[in-house]
Amino acid sequence: MKRIKYFYTMLFFLLLISGKAFSLSVGDTFQNPINAGTFSSSFNYTNTQNTSSGFTNVYGRRPTNDVFHKFTTTTTMDIVLSHCDSEVTDTYVYLLDSSGNLIALNDDGNTCYYGYQAYLVVNDLAAGTYCVVSKGYDINGNIKTTITGSSSAPPMESARIGDKRETAIDAGIFSNYGSYSNTVNTNDGFTNVYGGRSTNDVFYKFTTTSVMDMVFSHCGSVVEDTYLYLLNASGSLITSNDDGNYCSHGYQSRLVMEALPAGTYYVVSKGYNTNGNITTNISGTSFSLSPSGDTRADAINAGTFSSGFTYSDTRNTTNYTNQYNGQASNDVFYKFV
Repeated sequence: MKRIKYFYTMLFFLLLISGKAFSLSVGDTFQNPINAGTFSSSFNYTNTQNTSSGFTNVYGRRPTNDVFHKFTTTTTMDIVLSHCDSEVTDTYVYLLDSSGNLIALNDDGNTCYYGYQAYLVVNDLAAGTYCVVSKGYDINGNIKTTITGSSSAPPMESARIGDKRETAIDAGIFSNYGSYSNTVNTNDGFTNVYGGRSTNDVFYKFTTTSVMDMVFSHCGSVVEDTYLYLLNASGSLITSNDDGNYCSHGYQSRLVMEALPAGTYYVVSKGYNTNGNITTNISGTSFSLSPSGDTRADAINAGTFSSGFTYSDTRNTTNYTNQYNGQASNDVFYKFV
């Protein structure tokens, strides 16, 4: 009996020395994942793990440690994987099938507050068991893995994330400064559920944590004539815009909301009379942090003049936002009389 005990003790230490000891953390390997559960209808799962503690690097090209989560669906679903609100600001996410084969991956999602945090949407994922691998791009730390599933709807109802308010595309959380842009083809599985026009619409959801100046637009869309609606958390209309007279196509919508209170809001984007690719742009800056001259309403006053004059002022546009013209750079507003 002592010989057997001695044998297993020595075997453990040999494995430990060779670096092949068993995983000490659930979620450290594909064979030992954290079980997120089995789902037959819409669900939302969130788990935060510190990859600095008890995890190793066994998947992907990056040298950082990874966390494995497993989930099972019993029906076809639209799946969203995200690392929004993680402490690690630059992440990777991989979706694997039950055999460990790669289905899809994302590096920079451009959806979370930190645009380098991963965000991946997979529509019509068949019923089955899947694995999610989460890791930092170049550092380890706390990574929040969120797995969201929406049941593929029966005929005549929504089958796409973003087709209605209840399954709105998450544009993220805005705390001080932030911007979001996404292009959707409204011909691709979307329906008409909002507004007076007969075209299909796309719903976006975003949250602000403080009073903010917000700008919404369809600049850059293929559809040249659009409608944009801003709704509150209950889905009631706050305001809307038809012809923004701002984008290169003047009939594309643009809406400016100054001092929008903290809360959750929805943006509905649709064409005026055609479906197609619509780009929805959302940007915001904290109302309390907005520098003077950031908007036309808060233009820097150069003065009132009744004869020849010269005025000069220097501003660093880093802390300003892009409110005017088609260029991507920030602008400063001045007024004079």
